Amino acid sequence: MKNIKTILLITFSVVLGLTYVYKKPYNDSAKKVFLNIYEDYSLETIDKFIENINEVNTSIENKSDKTTENNNVKLININTADKETLKTLPNIGDVVADNIIYYRENVSKFNDISDIKKVKRIGEKIFEKIKHLITIS
Repeated sequence: MKNIKTILLITFSVVLGLTYVYKKPYNDSAKKVFLNIYEDYSLETIDKFIENINEVNTSIENKSDKTTENNNVKLININTADKETLKTLPNIGDVVADNIIYYRENVSKFNDISDIKKVKRIGEKIFEKIKHLITIS
């Protein structure tokens, strides 16, 4: 009995993994596999289980899409960007863009995005607004 439950759990995991990888919902062939391995479950129980797994997969897929959308933002390299590019950042105007360029050319390259707070007129508030838009690589 214990071995059968282990096999069932492994099968559920494999099918779940394949469903996620191939982005296809469970189908009747998956039901047949479950029924053949462990016949004590009713078809209704298996249908509910499959429905729940499909909902989880849909939820995971939707979250992945949102992450991908956020990752499509082109990051601005604060070590190489020109003045006009820097000015596209929130709260960065002519003076602050000039300060960024002056700092990286005369003081030090930025080794971390938080180093930008060392630039005159950039504090924690501005950093919070731009940190998701900048990079150093």
